[in-house]
Amino acid sequence: MIRHMVMWNFDESLTPEQKRENAVKIKTGLEEMRYCVEGVENVRVVIDPLPSSNADLMLDSAFASEEALAAYRGHPEHRRVLEFINSCVSGRRCVDYVEIESPRD
Repeated sequence: MIRHMVMWNFDESLTPEQKRENAVKIKTGLEEMRYCVEGVENVRVVIDPLPSSNADLMLDSAFASEEALAAYRGHPEHRRVLEFINSCVSGRRCVDYVEIESPRD
């Protein structure tokens, strides 16, 4: 399984109300992607991080393969949501990795 995790911070020019409204829109848009692309195992967007966090929102997603992740990235609906995200964030961090199940005792 491939994990794709992304964290963003909103542009500081946004009001708290705008940040919240945008967070909900981003969450809805990204989480709906699980129904658009074959091989998307899970998509979850965290929009209420603890105060100890240094990111405003996080995407935690899982894909059956690297090909599924590539299809997700290139999907027109993802590109539409990404355009909106890029219009209201000031930073992005991403980690993609192969998740290996640990042996059970």
